[in-house]
Amino acid sequence: MTTFNNPMDFYNYTTKVYNAIPKSSDDLKDVLEKIQDVVKTESTNCKDVLQTYAKASKGEATANEISKANKQAAELVKTAAFASMLVLPGAIFAMPLIVEKAKEYNIDLVPVSVAAQFDI
Repeated sequence: MTTFNNPMDFYNYTTKVYNAIPKSSDDLKDVLEKIQDVVKTESTNCKDVLQTYAKASKGEATANEISKANKQAAELVKTAAFASMLVLPGAIFAMPLIVEKAKEYNIDLVPVSVAAQFDI
């Protein structure tokens, strides 16, 4: 839970966010590789969902497969929402605060694949 009781709390939080921004080419390469892994994971999930739904449309999918596909589809929607928030101006600075506030209200904004790669 992020609460700013005084200016020092805000400063410490801002410093933490600033330190997370890549500063060297190696740091940037690591971040880009993590992003690539997220994209690969989400692409695989999307392919699996589409294949399962295609099977279901023919009546060949089991209830477990459909249930799994529905959960993956919900995660894909969360990923799309998260990605759309990242394109907003200033999102790199606002996103950590938004995610922390969402956690306070028990709202899960971060997709599983992103959380796993970036330890969120």
